[in-house]
Amino acid sequence: KPKTKVTSKHTRRNKNADKGRVTLLKLLSYQSSRSVHHRQQSEHRLINSEAFITRIKNAQISEDHELVSFDVKSLFTSIPLDLAIVNVKEALANYSDDLPIPKDEVIDLLTLCLESTFFHCDGNFYQQLHGTAMGSPVSVVVAEIVMQRLEEKELATYPNPLPFWYRYVDDTITSLKKDEKVDFLNHLNQQNPSIQFTIEPEKNGQLAFLDCLVTRSGNTIRTSVYRKPTSTDRLLDDSSYHPASHKSATIKTLVKRAHVISSSNEDLEAELKHLNEVFDVNNYSKPF
Repeated sequence: KPKTKVTSKHTRRNKNADKGRVTLLKLLSYQSSRSVHHRQQSEHRLINSEAFITRIKNAQISEDHELVSFDVKSLFTSIPLDLAIVNVKEALANYSDDLPIPKDEVIDLLTLCLESTFFHCDGNFYQQLHGTAMGSPVSVVVAEIVMQRLEEKELATYPNPLPFWYRYVDDTITSLKKDEKVDFLNHLNQQNPSIQFTIEPEKNGQLAFLDCLVTRSGNTIRTSVYRKPTSTDRLLDDSSYHPASHKSATIKTLVKRAHVISSSNEDLEAELKHLNEVFDVNNYSKPF
């Protein structure tokens, strides 16, 4: 069975260089916003579930469409380094604000970080020959820039406009006519031979995306909290020696998620009831 390569970068020699490049590259990935502080800049990019709920709640689904999600196979390790460099150069060319260092030096330093993929394991030294390194902070932002460029091309060259296209890193959701799912998947996979997508269609009018269960109700969308079948509902036990602030944050986060994601009172009540049972199992008896 194929294994995912994750490289620890905590003690790497170019750690500080990585940090500096991440700051610069984030500016490029947010370049289309009015302000670099407005993180949700793209009409397609999502930063969390709340952003997804805000956008999907008013979506309309035609009767001949169904929900579909697409996922990139092993995104970080599938990105060709030459493609990453080209995409960052394009982003730099379109970036009009001043940078603390010349643009050509940004590329030189980025190349150094992307090619410094040596690691030590069981007494031997290895080098990752393809893709960006999982574990490197630079890889996250480079992947975002590459995905932005890729989806621009994908959507611009597809003959039928999509009603919506929302993406969190490498996971996307849209709606397609039932007979064009395979055609669109083939279209995605023709853009770059290294970056390949898988498809997951809805089942019984439902599709899981992030931690949301998206349900078609007529031509509108309903959302509720989604848990994987492997979820155990184990939390920090109230009897543990973790700080009370951590336990309080756990409860508040889950309750907030219920309110944010649940689009109906019925779903919200069901989720809060489930959470109360989870809290009881984890020995939470006192309020926070």
